[in-house]
Formats: sequence, structure tokens, C-alpha cells
Amino acid sequence: MRLEEVHRLLDARKRVPFWIQVGTICLMGLIFCGIVFWGLLIPAEKRKMARVETPASQVQQAPSAPPATQVKQEEQKRQQVTGPQTRAVPAQYETIQAAIDAANVGDTVLVKAGVYQEALRFKEGIELRGENRDTTIVRFYSPPTSIVGQARYTIPLEIRNCATGTISNIGFDQERSDERTDQNVWMADAIELFDSSITIENCRAHSEAGAGILITGTKSAPTLVKNECRQSKECGISFEYGARGRAENNVCEGNLYGIMARGSGTSPELVNNQCRNNEVTGILVKQGAQGKAEGNVCEQNKQDGISVNDSGTSPELVNNQCRSNAHFGIDLYDAQGRVGGNVCEKNHWSGIAASGSAAAPELANNQCRSNEVDGILFQNGARGKADGNLCESNKASGISVVGFRTSPELANNQCRSNAKAGIYFDSGANGRAERNICEGNASSGIIISASSPYLSANKLGNNAQYGLVYGKSSKPTFGTKNAFAGNGKGNTLTNATFAN
Repeated sequence: MRLEEVHRLLDARKRVPFWIQVGTICLMGLIFCGIVFWGLLIPAEKRKMARVETPASQVQQAPSAPPATQVKQEEQKRQQVTGPQTRAVPAQYETIQAAIDAANVGDTVLVKAGVYQEALRFKEGIELRGENRDTTIVRFYSPPTSIVGQARYTIPLEIRNCATGTISNIGFDQERSDERTDQNVWMADAIELFDSSITIENCRAHSEAGAGILITGTKSAPTLVKNECRQSKECGISFEYGARGRAENNVCEGNLYGIMARGSGTSPELVNNQCRNNEVTGILVKQGAQGKAEGNVCEQNKQDGISVNDSGTSPELVNNQCRSNAHFGIDLYDAQGRVGGNVCEKNHWSGIAASGSAAAPELANNQCRSNEVDGILFQNGARGKADGNLCESNKASGISVVGFRTSPELANNQCRSNAKAGIYFDSGANGRAERNICEGNASSGIIISASSPYLSANKLGNNAQYGLVYGKSSKPTFGTKNAFAGNGKGNTLTNATFAN
């Protein structure tokens, strides 16, 4: 081909329009994309159809839900990792019992203010806490159908076989009364602990049928601190049938009894409680119970401040204040025990009384003053010891010993400024009076009426009438000489007559 033809062809190609060149390139791109798209889509559809047509036996089964036990185990494992939980009522749980049931050892059930109509069962090792005992209230109307020995009682709060746990800042009200008088009936309490040793603090408990708080069983040793137990039909707090434990700084007012301990083996520590205005007594210990009552205030009760009944009952009563009670400050009937350092004053009867042939208490270093009758009274066959007591300004005698075979040992007591005698023996009493100081009494230092005590080394001075007075029917015996000084009418009157 000649050179001129070649140049002509090149010039012709240069003359192809530009838009045709661009269109050609775009068409080629679309063809390429289509090939790629269909090349990918068709295999994918084939795989999808293969899955649809696969037999059911060849399909892998999805895992089923784990059983409840597995869920619980997983929850416990989670808790071990995350630690104790707080379970809120009603934010997380509609009822308190639901939160208790869900709780594990170490968890806290936190209850907002409100009134909850529930009968709760506590769980081992948890904390149940309200906002305030006056605003967070569990209220229940227990049916009057319970009998002794039931496996469960429907009451505001029941605690069984719980060695640990804490309850605080909640009020518990049992609002249903129970007028049954049959044998073996069980009166519903607000809180009941069976063989449990938890802590109850800053709560309030009241029952229209039974006690505010009942503690029973030989494995019970709870700690009760700063609770209010008011106006229950029976006791504010009751320890029974082998229970131990500690009740401290509680207020028990307006109940039948403020605090009671009864039954052989029952041995609580009652410390710094306030027991006022109860229908019978502030503290009652009976039926062989032991224990210790220390630093309690028992005042304005309608019978005794503290009452101890029955042979074999021998608590330790120390540093209590028993004031302004309608009967005795402390009354020991057929009971034993140590009574020391108590203040018994302004009671309507005597400050301390020991009565009954089985009574044999030890009374030491008590202050019995300004009582309406005697400072200390032994009567009706009582024995025992009174040593180092101060009996002053009582409206009868400092110490009276009354009744056939009543025979205490009186030593080192100070009997001053009483309206009658410092010490008075009457109606067949015996006993011993040694090293006592009887002075400044409105009648005489020692008076003996139809009795036969032993007197030795007493100091009888500055009494308004005589140092010693006894009549013809009395037969006192003497040891070391008694000391007389400054008595208004003389040292001794030996032929006195006494009005019946």
C-alpha cells in the first residue's frame, strides 16, 4: 500500500465523532457488570434451594431453654462473681416475699415506704431492711384458727431455723384479735422466731392476739436492739422454752407484760430496756427460767416492776430501776436468784418482796427508798439473805420479816428515817439480824412482835422512841452486844404490847 493511502485512512479514523467513542466505552462497561452480577446470583440461589430441600433429620436443632435448676446454679455463679445484690420492693419485685424468695445469702431486700399486706417467711443469711419502721409496714390479719405445733403460722413475719440474717426499720402489725380459750390454741404474734439467731433492730411489733416478738426453741439466740413493742395483747417480747439471746434498748409499753422469760433452760440477757405502763409487770421471769436483767427501767406498771415466780427460777437482777409501780418494785414469789444494785423507789407497796416457803433470794446493795410500805419485805416462810442494802424513808419499816417460819439473814443493812421501825419482825418470824445500822426511824430501831429472831452487833441509835422493842410473847436471842445511843425514850422496851 502506498504511503498516501495509509495517511488517508488515519485521517478518516481521526474524524470519528467523540460521543460515539464514549458511548462505546460505557456499553462495554455495562456488559461486564452484567456478567459479574449473574455469575454471583445464580450460585447463591442454588445454595438457598439446596437448604430448603434438605431433609429435617439433617437440620441442626436449636438449643432448648435450660432447666430451672440450671438457671438457679447460673444465678448463684453470677452472684459469686458479682457479689451480694440489692433487691428493691416494689421497684424490682411487687411483693416483699417475692424478693425474699429470689434473694441469696448476703443479699439485701430493700423495702420502700408503704403498707404491705403480707405474711412473710424469712430466709437464712439475708438482710431485710425498710426505710422507716413507722412508714414501712407489714400488716396482716391472722385467722384465729392456729393451734400449738403447726409447721407454719400465717403471721406478719415468721422466722424458722435461720442462724444468720438481719431485719431492720420495718413495722410489723398483726391486726386480728383472738378470743379463744381452748387448750392448745396458738395466739398469733407479730414476729415469731423458732430456733433462730438473727438480729432484729429498730423495728416495731404489735399483735392484737399474742406477743409483739416471740422467741422459742433451744437453738434460738437472737439479738433484739432498739425495737418498739407496744400495746400487744400478751407480751412485748417473750423468750420461751429454752431460748437465749439478748434484748437491749427496746421499749416495751402498754402490753400485758413488757418482757417475759419462761421455761427451764430459757436464759436471755435483758439489758437497758424500758418497760413502762404494762398491765401486769414490766419484766416477768417464771417456770424455771434463768438469765440476767441489767440496767432496765421498769416503772408505772399496774402490778410489779419485775416479777420472778416459781421454785427453780433464779435470774440475776442487777442495777435495774423499778419506780412508781402499783405493787412491788421487785417481787420474788417462791423464787431464788441474785438481786443486786437495784433502785426500788416510790412503789405503792414495798420496794423488794420475797414471799413463799421456797423463796430464797440474795439481796445485796439495793437502794429501797420512799416506798408506800416497806423497803424490803420477807413474808410467808421466805428465807434468803439481805446484805448491804440501803432502806430509807419508807412509809412503814426499812425491812419487815413477817409470818411463821419466815427466816432470812439480815446483815450490814442501813435502815434509816423510816416511818415505823428500821427492822420489824412479826407474826412468828425468825431469822438473824447482824451488824445492821438502824437509826433515825420515827418509831424504834428494831421491833419484835410475837417472833424469835437472833440479834447481834446491830447499831440502834437516834430513833424517835427506842433502840429495841419486844413484848412478852417474843423470845429473841442475842449474840454480840447491840449498840445503843441517842434514842428518844430509851435503849430497850421489853414488855411492849402490840395492837392486832
